[in-house]
Amino acid sequence: MYRAPYIQFIGENFLKERKPFHLLFIDLNDFGRINKLHGHPFGDDVIRTYSSVLSSLAEEQGDYLCRYAGDEFVLISTISDEQIQEYISLITRPTNVLDIFVSAAVGHVNGYQTPDFFARSWRELIAEASLGSSAAKSSKTLTSTVG
Repeated sequence: MYRAPYIQFIGENFLKERKPFHLLFIDLNDFGRINKLHGHPFGDDVIRTYSSVLSSLAEEQGDYLCRYAGDEFVLISTISDEQIQEYISLITRPTNVLDIFVSAAVGHVNGYQTPDFFARSWRELIAEASLGSSAAKSSKTLTSTVG
């Protein structure tokens, strides 16, 4: 799976071209607990398997996915608002991965509805999406949308 520089390249190019997109910051819930209960090698297996689950979801034309850091992933997509809501619903729903249930919190920045989207830098947008996933975790809503 691609890493953070790849998704940054895609995002910055879309911003430069003024091409709107959805930005999802996906952060696994309670991943530290998985490592503590089952060990880091098992945690690595969970990350690899969950990566495959996300990759199978993000197969649409206009979807770009990367492992951002640790247990975090970033998805850029140009699909419709309805389709992105389906993605978010699937991502936040607990999924059986190697006989344990894994779910994720999602921060969503909607480039189709955020008024100042193109006035903002990639760094500002990724920070907002990241903070959105943190807010979703703390409020247990599992998704936070801006725009």
